[in-house]
Amino acid sequence: MPSKTPELLSDEQRVAFTSIPDDLSERELAYHYTLTEGDLAVINRHRRPHNRLGFAVQLCTLRFPGRTIAEVEIPERVMAYIASQLQVRPEVFEEYGRRENTIFEHLAEIRQEYDYRNCGWHEMRSLARVLMPTAMESERSIPLVEAALDYFVREYIAASPGPEVE
Repeated sequence: MPSKTPELLSDEQRVAFTSIPDDLSERELAYHYTLTEGDLAVINRHRRPHNRLGFAVQLCTLRFPGRTIAEVEIPERVMAYIASQLQVRPEVFEEYGRRENTIFEHLAEIRQEYDYRNCGWHEMRSLARVLMPTAMESERSIPLVEAALDYFVREYIAASPGPEVE
């Protein structure tokens, strides 16, 4: 039976919002994916190269495009850029997450270290308040999705569900 809920995004639009663009300029690549000394200190607490790279990639994708690694495909160029800062080969990422809990544990660590929080009812109500003026101006969904993603990034909200690891 067909759903009565309207589709807000086409398949192409959905892919665009859950992808890292392949054509980022060098400046955009550096802006979104350069790790700070503080980031490197946290990342280097992890012993194995694939865990350092996986942790760094998770951190970077939460920052831009505001998604977890489970939700985005990482372009080779972005992976190489992040890996070069850690002085590891990008190929080691293939080993990351063989123990599935590692991904969730690292996400929990990122939430703790960087003050990210889960997206719950409180965050959804706050988001609704933020989106209301935009929603009242237009019936177009793209500005709403863009504003929601910007809100999640700005407010350090990890929108992706995952097991709680405390």
